[in-house]
Amino acid sequence: MHGMNVGILGSGKVGGAIGKGLARRGHTVVFASRDPLGSKQELLSQVPAARVQTLQETVDASDLLVVAIPWNALPDVLSGLRGLEGKILLDATNRFGNFEKSAAEDLAALIPGAKVVKAFNTLGYEHMDGPQFIEKPSMLVAGDDLQAKRIVMQLSEELGFEAIDAGPLSSAAALELLARTWVGLTRTLGRNFAFRVLRK
Repeated sequence: MHGMNVGILGSGKVGGAIGKGLARRGHTVVFASRDPLGSKQELLSQVPAARVQTLQETVDASDLLVVAIPWNALPDVLSGLRGLEGKILLDATNRFGNFEKSAAEDLAALIPGAKVVKAFNTLGYEHMDGPQFIEKPSMLVAGDDLQAKRIVMQLSEELGFEAIDAGPLSSAAALELLARTWVGLTRTLGRNFAFRVLRK
């Protein structure tokens, strides 16, 4: 895939790992910050090709936005931002608890017209950039917009995964349950494992 303009909303461990991986593979990466002059210096030292801009500048400059913000903070971060309609939003969040719909579906409801795709939520951040396993782990990808989903699947392949089309965005609820299973298994398996779809 030709280099994309990718914005990272949330530059913690998940956003940082995805951003670093995509920058290393030739994509233009911008990390969003409310204080672009005084933050993220440690992250930028690891990703010299990336830059930091304000939230709105990041939205304006990006074809695809990786959403890696804790769900409780997400509505506040997104409020007031312009131009999210029509953007691809790669939702890498998890929200555990009893909810009527998935976090991805609620994100889509928050931003009508955005192309929300659920992915990168079913394994640990340390494996998101070039996972080192015996076989390629599967990256399950769910979304309603076929072109947006295809782009996210291609990015997943670039980062070292076997991308699997997990169906429409309504399937995101199952992916979030799988993430809860991954977290539960870390108690006995540690963090160095991933899920893989096997074919006969």
